[in-house]
Amino acid sequence: MRTIWLTACAFALSWLPVLAALQAAEGQLTPAEPPLPEGDGLTAKYPGDLGIEGDPAVVLADGFENCSKNIDLRRKWNFKVWDENDRLITEDPRNVHAGRKALEFTLRQGGEAGHGAITQFAQGYDALFVRYYIKFDKDDDFYNSAHDGANIAALAPGFPPGRPFTAGTRADGHNKFMASLDTWRLPRMDPLPPPPGEWIIYCYHPEQRGRYGDNFYPQPKFLVERDRWYCCELMVKANTAGQRDGRVAFWVDGKVKGDFPGLRLRDVDTLKINFLSIGFYIGNNRIRDNTIWYDDVIAATSYIGPMKPLSAR
Repeated sequence: MRTIWLTACAFALSWLPVLAALQAAEGQLTPAEPPLPEGDGLTAKYPGDLGIEGDPAVVLADGFENCSKNIDLRRKWNFKVWDENDRLITEDPRNVHAGRKALEFTLRQGGEAGHGAITQFAQGYDALFVRYYIKFDKDDDFYNSAHDGANIAALAPGFPPGRPFTAGTRADGHNKFMASLDTWRLPRMDPLPPPPGEWIIYCYHPEQRGRYGDNFYPQPKFLVERDRWYCCELMVKANTAGQRDGRVAFWVDGKVKGDFPGLRLRDVDTLKINFLSIGFYIGNNRIRDNTIWYDDVIAATSYIGPMKPLSAR
């Protein structure tokens, strides 16, 4: 299974070393866009996320509370190319954001390794938001190629069969587009940020400079701390064919930290968002075992926001 996972989808998120980067700072790409919401979103009506799965805007909700083993993930994460090893439903309260359980990925010291959970939507979307909680272990230490976080993708039907996210295949306006909220850290960076680095957007789009997509860098940069939970939210809004009104943005703890409007992501309106994944990949995990945790994942067609405490009822 490990060989299938790594070969077929390179950690299921198409994340390999980026060969070219687009220095896209916030606000540089287009004239003014509508302001993005912050703070409460859909969650305002659902303290503790209780009942949020019934909201008409929600297309996936998973706090992993109904999972007792890896195979239980397939109830909601329905694309079956992943590595079953070193992926765990943990009940250690130190590594659970809310409730009793969370999803744990550990990559063992050695060579290339990756784990992920993937879902495919039968209905395609022109815009999708995913909110999730993520924590990096206090001893994590890795460089790119290393990738983590959420990936939102659009793949044309049958392209290519059985392989989500198509690492290294350029987006051409008809075959795919995708964006990931990723961390970025390279040994040659001066000064070298502490692991896991800074948050960026990693994007495949028709105007990408390199085979492996582009990095979009927010300003100011946001350095990620280990051993604490973050509430992250990623939005991908596809453009209208023939227009540059696509947009990718991300939030951390309910605050906008990166906003990249004016994007051309597709050339046909029939290319719609139909994949979502979370995971962890390291191309050469030579330093030590590394672990991250996910909890309280919500995907919806509108802004979600951080979980409201149950006391807010």
